[in-house]
Amino acid sequence: MYAVEFETDIDNGIVRIPEKYNNLKKVHAKVLLMVDDSVYTADNQGNKIDFSDYDIDCFNGLDSVEVQREMRDEW
Repeated sequence: MYAVEFETDIDNGIVRIPEKYNNLKKVHAKVLLMVDDSVYTADNQGNKIDFSDYDIDCFNGLDSVEVQREMRDEW
């Protein structure tokens, strides 16, 4: 797989490929976006995952520190 790295601004959902990569104008590509955390979280405050509605019983009634110590003893 051929990898290219560059920085650009996303404008209204459109990513502009720099002219020096003109050969990539009409290809199928796998895209990985990396954005600054502060930019992502500032615009998406309402999209945080809230686990307060879930009951998780796997460690119910157990001392979490003691469970971790037992797990580490296996090493």
